Amino acid sequence: MKNIWLRGLLAALVLGWAMGAAAEEKRVGVEGRWEIYVSDGAYKLCTVVAWPVSRRVIVQGMDPLAGKLEDVELYVTYRRIAPHLRGDIESVGFFANASLAPRAEVEVEVGGGKFSLFLAEPYAKAAFSRFPDAQRLVDALRTGSRAVVTSRLFVGLVASYTFELDGFAAAEKVARSHCR
Repeated sequence: MKNIWLRGLLAALVLGWAMGAAAEEKRVGVEGRWEIYVSDGAYKLCTVVAWPVSRRVIVQGMDPLAGKLEDVELYVTYRRIAPHLRGDIESVGFFANASLAPRAEVEVEVGGGKFSLFLAEPYAKAAFSRFPDAQRLVDALRTGSRAVVTSRLFVGLVASYTFELDGFAAAEKVARSHCR
């Protein structure tokens, strides 16, 4: 389950929603490289998550990321909070295993398009999409084959992570159906 509890907590804080009662997280499926998780708490949270297939640090001879690739995630969350908002995209997020630089640009490139994510706070390890960019980014993820996330780390280096999108469209459909 890696950092799924942190994703839910960060998304709740960024969007101003209280998490409510503690929820049990369970994996409900796998599609290609994407896993689907559902959490039934005060609000139902559905998440599609993948881990990068490669990482490139853009400064030669140095790699400050001691963590494994499994410690870095790209994910989409859906939350059922009210009948008229069921299954809506809450956020697209990126979680790093190293602190991102303050006011860093986190960019997702997929299918020739570029999307910016914002940091929840200085020195954060997570970045999120802004609405309505989240919907445009999810649309690109559905049709693309790879997503490359580039971020500037607190230590001053730039890292680039490649995510395979095989199975994303199917996984996203499953997650959305669980949050209806």
